[in-house]
Amino acid sequence: MYLHIGSGVVVDTKKVIGVFNLKGLKENLFCTEEFKREGDFSCVLTDEGVFFSELSSLTLQKRAENALREIDKFCGKIVVRA
Repeated sequence: MYLHIGSGVVVDTKKVIGVFNLKGLKENLFCTEEFKREGDFSCVLTDEGVFFSELSSLTLQKRAENALREIDKFCGKIVVRA
């Protein structure tokens, strides 16, 4: 399954290691300037790299959960014939 994280960026959910809220990090004195960019609310860490998103980590979680629910609904309507 793929997750749209904003700004036309889509990541493979199998490669996601974690999604982190940047609000707390931006207030950290030891945080690098790269993490303090305006407009970024979350960071998506994958095994292919780090992606920044203007969407909150909660919004990204809800998107993933809604996609899984839709898949479950669809799979429940499939009739398997022998």
